[in-house]
Amino acid sequence: MAADTSRISPTAHYTGSVWRAHGLGDPRFDGVLEHRPHAVLSPLGALVRPFLGGATLDTALLQRHLIIDHVVEAAIAEGAARVLEVPAGFSARGVRLRRAHPQVEWIDGDLAHMVTLRRAALGPSQRVEVVDLLADDGPHALARFEAPVPTVVVVEGLFNYFPTPTTVAMWARIARFLRACGPGWLVGDVALGHHVAANPLVRMFLVTLAGIARGRTQAHFDSPAEAEAAVEQAGFDAVVLHSPRARSQELGLPTPEAPDFLCVLEARVHA
Repeated sequence: MAADTSRISPTAHYTGSVWRAHGLGDPRFDGVLEHRPHAVLSPLGALVRPFLGGATLDTALLQRHLIIDHVVEAAIAEGAARVLEVPAGFSARGVRLRRAHPQVEWIDGDLAHMVTLRRAALGPSQRVEVVDLLADDGPHALARFEAPVPTVVVVEGLFNYFPTPTTVAMWARIARFLRACGPGWLVGDVALGHHVAANPLVRMFLVTLAGIARGRTQAHFDSPAEAEAAVEQAGFDAVVLHSPRARSQELGLPTPEAPDFLCVLEARVHA
């Protein structure tokens, strides 16, 4: 019987297809990944890329994914012993980084329908659990994993789909969890309003992303300083926003000349 993918967001399928096309995915997802949106939109992006500063939806997603990989590996080098990626979607980050860092405990989290698909595709070697980042308590809350273990929480491609108060509440919930683990890192992404206001390419990116997701995307704050202050107020001790353009040469990111669409958020709580 074919897997039921009707409850998986189109964004998850698109980003999963991008990662798979660029060697960052896992072939075990091929049976459930819907590649048609990527097959249609990606060539169109390549056609207009010379007129958009070298940017495409694919390269923006790749930049974000690769910077997050780098930040997670830096946290592991500093002593992080556990990583929870929520929502895991079709990400193969846990499979890849566990090979490089077998000493690190890795938990893939998502809602129930995606957990069923991940377990079927990846088998028992990869731990997959139902996790709801909107829950304060209960069987699916992040808090159930509280333990004195230096922990990283990875949240890629989620925050920009919620209103600002909901996103800030998620940050606070994650900060409380990480402080109970101590030390801890939140690694995610954020779109900034000044990019949206000043750059038509960013507006095009967010409109395209919203169309794929069949929903609205949010640019929560106008400036990096405003975003960093809000994250600190949510309970973190230190916050850094990583600009893809600023990190492109160091990390060998695609299209280093492209404008920043999304910044990668690294927020920390100390022991």
